[in-house]
Amino acid sequence: MLRRPRPREPYNPHLKQAFLDTVENQIRDGTPPEAKLTLDRLISLGYSRQEAVEKIAAVVAEEAFYVLRDRREFNEEWYVTRLHELIYSLRGNSGFYISNRAGRWKLSPS
Repeated sequence: MLRRPRPREPYNPHLKQAFLDTVENQIRDGTPPEAKLTLDRLISLGYSRQEAVEKIAAVVAEEAFYVLRDRREFNEEWYVTRLHELIYSLRGNSGFYISNRAGRWKLSPS
């Protein structure tokens, strides 16, 4: 007797939670500091905290995909670049960007 396949969830909720936890840990620990800056900027753009954390978690998930596919180490430089690109893609005409001057990351007028 053939069984009907179970309907698949659109995502794995346990994996999603792991990515959300990763972002929360980055924000709490300040490593990398761009995670907190990105969170603050997304909130200032009108996203809820949960929405902002989920957007950052999507970047974590993307990097995790490449780590597994290419069998390589986590690339923090790439991750930080993607966080900048996330802000840039969502900022519209807000006139701000994240910059690194004198080794400090901050929001700056464009």
